Amino acid sequence: MKKIATMSVFAILLLSSAIAVSEPATEPSARLEDPLGPQPMPDMIKIWEAYAKGWAQITSEVNQYGYPSVFRVTNSGSIKVNINEMMMLLSPHPLESWNPQTTQDGALTSAVVDPYSYLDYEYGDGAPPGSIVWWCTEHRQWTQYGATIFLGGEIMPYALQEIAQGPNPTNDEIWDYLDLHPTLVVGKTPLWKNVEDAINHNITITLTVTNLAIYGPGVTNPPHAVNSVIEDTIPMGYSYVPGSIVPAPDAVVGNPDGSQTIRWKVNVSAADVSFHDDLTPTPYHTVLLSYTLVTPKLLAGRYFLPRAYADVDHDGSNDSHSAKPLIEVYRVNKPPVANAGGPYEVDEGADILLDAGGSSDPNGDLLKYRWDLDHDGAWDTSWSSLPIVQLTCGDGPYETDVTVEVSDDEMSDMTTTHYRCFNVAPTIDTITVQPSTIDEGQSFTVHVTFYDPGWLDTHTALIDWNDGQTSAPLVAEENQEPDATGDFADSHVYGDDFNLGIQVTVVDDDGDSETVDVPLLVQNVDPTVGNFVYSVTVLEPRTQGFWNHQCTVTEPYGNHTGITDDLILFISSNSDLFAYVSTEDDVCTVLEWASGEEVHSRAQGQLMALWLNVASGKLNFTTQARPPGQNETTLGDILVWAEDILMTSTNESEFEDVKTVADDINNGNNIAIGEVSLSTDIHDPGSDDIIVSIDWGDGSSDVETYFNDGLAPDPPNSPYGNYPFDVRISASHSYWAEGSYSLVITVADDDGGETLISVTVDLYAP
Repeated sequence: MKKIATMSVFAILLLSSAIAVSEPATEPSARLEDPLGPQPMPDMIKIWEAYAKGWAQITSEVNQYGYPSVFRVTNSGSIKVNINEMMMLLSPHPLESWNPQTTQDGALTSAVVDPYSYLDYEYGDGAPPGSIVWWCTEHRQWTQYGATIFLGGEIMPYALQEIAQGPNPTNDEIWDYLDLHPTLVVGKTPLWKNVEDAINHNITITLTVTNLAIYGPGVTNPPHAVNSVIEDTIPMGYSYVPGSIVPAPDAVVGNPDGSQTIRWKVNVSAADVSFHDDLTPTPYHTVLLSYTLVTPKLLAGRYFLPRAYADVDHDGSNDSHSAKPLIEVYRVNKPPVANAGGPYEVDEGADILLDAGGSSDPNGDLLKYRWDLDHDGAWDTSWSSLPIVQLTCGDGPYETDVTVEVSDDEMSDMTTTHYRCFNVAPTIDTITVQPSTIDEGQSFTVHVTFYDPGWLDTHTALIDWNDGQTSAPLVAEENQEPDATGDFADSHVYGDDFNLGIQVTVVDDDGDSETVDVPLLVQNVDPTVGNFVYSVTVLEPRTQGFWNHQCTVTEPYGNHTGITDDLILFISSNSDLFAYVSTEDDVCTVLEWASGEEVHSRAQGQLMALWLNVASGKLNFTTQARPPGQNETTLGDILVWAEDILMTSTNESEFEDVKTVADDINNGNNIAIGEVSLSTDIHDPGSDDIIVSIDWGDGSSDVETYFNDGLAPDPPNSPYGNYPFDVRISASHSYWAEGSYSLVITVADDDGGETLISVTVDLYAP
């Protein structure tokens, strides 16, 4: 039998929860007598399950005057009921909410009740041999007829079981023990719970702790239970709702096997029966402990929860325990709830994960997923246990609804979300200009490469040359994942130096584009000259050979050439006054007049001498002259002036002027000493204006501008116009004094480029 402990007397029930439980307890894993997984329905169930399901009923069949006292267990179900441990009968039970008839408390011994039958338990003392007996634990109470017993899952304490199972047991031994020892019974309800196979069922667990010990008048050490330890175990995988443990536990201990043990220290007084009426219930003291158990995902089947235990004298060994509650799980499948996530937005070329991980299943079933990615009613993926699918958008803008179906293999659910892909403009990667140094008038090439993350986009190109011209070069591209790449090239020529740059643009088929400004420097090129030719003429106005004796020259000698036919023809062809001359005699006649007395004749003779100087090449029509009192002019103009006077005037002073001017020129006075004539080709590769400056070396100069468009000056940065620009120039100049002259020709363009030609002109009379 259990050892007897000496207790202090408590007048009231005291629950001590302020101190942590430190005493060792039985290893919790040793108490989990049933596997954690589901168990099938057996061919025989325990009394607790049968009672909780309403298949078994326990009643008192005789009153206090009958003999023997009988408890009847009735099985109205179709399966055997097993009373496999000494179950306690508490009448009334502390959890009963009504006021039933009372009968004596006790414990039934083991037996099996067949389906649709009953079994009578007879009072232990004096029962006929072979009877199934029950042992009374309440000797201050009479058995009442017709009382119905409420079961709370209490099992007879170990110490009382030892007495009842000993040799020749009597109820007096049990009663004597209860007079001296605190004796706790602990029940655990609900005895049976029927739940669906879902996650996180909340079940309120109630522990009923009752002290069966009593004391009467004169007892100085009542058998109160003081600081007794009550333990209940939450199996691995289960949990409890925080804050649901009432009263607050002294400790919640985590165990190596993953379970948790809740411990309370309780004080439960013994019943005072000093003035007890044996027809009323014994005034037992009870403590109620409770918490909310949270189940994990449970498959269909039967699950037994651990027993609750009582260590009455807190010595580390258990003194009593409860029955094992049963959770019976039945399969009720509920459809999953699909969640497609989103809405989703991504740039073309980028990856995105469509995630249905927010989907759930009320039963906690494993789910599988499949997707319709373009909302066409056809599934684009096969079933997968992964809730995600990766998409890469190859061409935006694009948007669609996407649908996911979620299945637990029995039921499914679908939902739709929105997917949107934005177009991304292409990116110009490289721009190469060849050659790197560009001259006006020179062709150069721009080569461009680009890429676009939307690999299905097609592209066009545009180059704005910034000179009023644009071009759309042909694009060569590939359109393979992960991006589209391409290139294009075009050539151009600028007719002038240029520094405004160009713009290169790539456009995708959705209208998005990138434009890059490309700095560009086109350099001016100096004009060049070619085919430069110049001639120097030293004038020899010698008239001596053209007087009368020239008319007698038969063989030319020195300056005496005679009056030749070519001279006569030249004069008659160019002169109005002497158009009639056709023979040497005609010329000689005029020359003879120069020695006459008549002013008009003398003037004609001098003028004929001047024509002979021109005809012989000693002078020419362009020879510059400075007649006294007149502006500088050409010899051709003087000849016209003189002939006009001689042919139309009657004024002898005018005739004298003609004679004087002609005679002066014939003697080499007031005419240029020589002439320089030059010509050259000018070439400019650009569209520049050409400015030609000639410094004749005698203090005089000429400047001539040749406009590229023939009209007006060429503005800067004007890459249009005529290019290349070629000009042929000719110029002549007369010198009035002998000497050596440095002649410099400067050929310049309108952008400052220039080329120089320098020659030395020597002019000395022979």
